[in-house]
Amino acid sequence: MLLTSDDVRRHIGLKLAAHELPAPVAHRMLAALDGGAVPDYVALRESATFIDPPALVYHTAPTSDRRKIRGHGLIVCQPGKGGAWAPDREICKMLQAAQPPGVYVTAEPDSRGVFAHWPAWDVWEVRRLDLPWRHDRLNPGCWSLSQDVPEQQVRLSGTFGRACEAGKLGYSTCGYPPTFQAARGTGRWRLCGSHAWRLRGRPAWQVTDLEAADV
Repeated sequence: MLLTSDDVRRHIGLKLAAHELPAPVAHRMLAALDGGAVPDYVALRESATFIDPPALVYHTAPTSDRRKIRGHGLIVCQPGKGGAWAPDREICKMLQAAQPPGVYVTAEPDSRGVFAHWPAWDVWEVRRLDLPWRHDRLNPGCWSLSQDVPEQQVRLSGTFGRACEAGKLGYSTCGYPPTFQAARGTGRWRLCGSHAWRLRGRPAWQVTDLEAADV
């Protein structure tokens, strides 16, 4: 049994070394013990795993939803309705059915596509403000907002995925519009839908929202 603070600290160290406990969770547990928390391993792990969301969180969505999100914000729905889950996999159907409706968000931008099943996806920065939230019990360290997010609290953070890497969309994996050397002339251009926007030597991060219009 883990009876003392030292017992719990040793157990945390063992779990961390065995890769059974994420390092951030272990550090929060140790910090809680340093602050005088009761040496209850299960309770410490629970509170260190399911933490409050930061002021800025991130939502993953298909690029096809970009215009809708810019116009109406993020709408509460059942996970998977937006296409983020693999609909042909039984395990996804089961997990989806167990998840309550919400706007699901993470602490960091999903640049690897953990919550995406598309060739390219948008990551939206969300200012949480006073929106009510709950823990995503299926994905520790993530949350579900239980009300719609107004468009004023949403900003496109970046676009990621294989289609971006291949240059099929107007965004690169770093989230900023890439530049393309024009076939003729010396100007630098960015492809945007059926248009080409001239950057006139500006770095990509200086491109305006107008130039970064829907693709």
